[in-house]
Amino acid sequence: MTASISDVRNAYKLYTKLAKEAGFDTTGWNLVEGSKTAGVAYRSYRNGSGTPGTQIAGYLGSTKTEALEALRFINETLWSVLKLKRNGS
Repeated sequence: MTASISDVRNAYKLYTKLAKEAGFDTTGWNLVEGSKTAGVAYRSYRNGSGTPGTQIAGYLGSTKTEALEALRFINETLWSVLKLKRNGS
């Protein structure tokens, strides 16, 4: 799988939407777009700290593909939580 920056941005938008629905305050959440060649990782920050579901310091991955994969896993988890909440479980 090869990811585009649009794929990552769209997955991040879904992440913030699902997180908000799950009860997180997503105000100030920011996607830092990385560059493997420049040594900058993809991260998700809020006030200098990583956002829920991300690794240490908001790490999502070194490449677009890694970041997209991480966001997909996080989104699947949030979706499962929301589904359980809606079903009363």
